[in-house]
Formats: sequence, structure tokens, C-alpha cells
Amino acid sequence: MKFTWTLFIFFFVISTANIFAEKYQSADKLSRDIPIVSMPTIVEKSAISFKLGTSINDTFATTYPLAITYNYKFSKFFGFVFDISYSLDTDSSLKTSVDDAYDNGASKVVKPEYTFNRAHAGVGFIFKPIYGKISFFSEKIIHFDLYFTVLGAGSYNIVKKRASSGELNDENKFLPSMIFTVGQNYFLTESLAFNIELFNNMTIGEVLKEGGNSGVINQNFALRLGLNYIF
Repeated sequence: MKFTWTLFIFFFVISTANIFAEKYQSADKLSRDIPIVSMPTIVEKSAISFKLGTSINDTFATTYPLAITYNYKFSKFFGFVFDISYSLDTDSSLKTSVDDAYDNGASKVVKPEYTFNRAHAGVGFIFKPIYGKISFFSEKIIHFDLYFTVLGAGSYNIVKKRASSGELNDENKFLPSMIFTVGQNYFLTESLAFNIELFNNMTIGEVLKEGGNSGVINQNFALRLGLNYIF
């Protein structure tokens, strides 16, 4: 359901972006009037982005990261990026059903131990190798680019650990992490761009000794939507 709503918002924004897009001539003249490949015209630009997302792979808690990112391009294809995020959370439907079974005294029900990423801050590089133009059901075009980021970060994790009584207690862990993203910007105007990205925060260090989050690398995937202000 979360993925369906995200796709709906994405296509709604892209479709309405035609209001801002530049108009080309007839479709049969497109290949002659507009270059198929064009280099980006923005060489040095700063951009600040406000993002809202939802976790993809969390089993017992659904998180909703709120993020602010800043990037500065020092060339046509490379730049620096800073990313800071804080996540709200709610119990997943599976977690709610397990809690209900535990509260009702169902046999062999044990409250699960789990963890999720509450916040992070990181700095790294952004790489934009692909630029292009696209049209959605109109005689207007929207400029877009494809980007990748790699960041070193620190992550603050909430660990739900089971006490001997069966209740879950919070433990806080601060761990180093590596953040990888792949995304696209769709330019609405010269100063505004809509973006969608797949985000992976890989925390490094033991979080839980048992269960599905054991090991020294814990991956936190999220889908994030954002609005860039370019200046």
C-alpha cells in the first residue's frame, strides 16, 4: 500500500509538472529541432532539499524519515552532499498482531526483538552522470537527471530488547554507517526540482545478537520524495 501511494504521488507530480515545462514544436519535428543529447548548463549550483520518506524493509516498525540535504556541485558531474534525517515511527501490522496475541495470553507468543534507524547525519559525494528530457502526454518537455550519492555517516538506532518479563525495553546505539542513494531530479522551474530516490543506510556494528537483525551490517532501505530549491 505504501509503495502504491508513493507511485501515485510520483506520477501526479510529474504529470502536473507540464504546467512549468517548456514547450517544443510538433512531435514529428522533435528529432530535428531539439538535440537528443545536451550537456548540463548548470556548472556550479547549490541546492537544498526537503524530503519525506517511508521505510521498505522494516518488519516490526514502519519509519517515516524527514530529511534535509544540501549539495554543492563543483563540476558538471560531481559535488559534495550533506544529509541529516530524523524518523518518526509506528508499529507495523505484524507487530500489532504479535502484541495482541501476547496480551491475550496465546501460547508460544514471544515479543520480537528488533531495531530501526531513528536518525543519522552524513557527508559525502554526489555523482550526476545522466541528463535528459522527457514528456508526459503533452507538447512540453521536462528536464531530469540521474544521480548517485555515497556518504559516511553516524546513525542513531533504537533497539527493542526483550526483558526477562517479556516486555520490550529501548536501548540506544550510535553506530558508524555508509549511505548509498540512487535517484532522479525532475526540474519544474530553474529554481525548483522534484526528486525521488531509493535510500540505503548500512549501519556497521552488532545491534542484536539474536534474531533477524543479527550480524555486523544492518541495512535500512527507504523510499524518499523531495523538493529541491536550487540557488
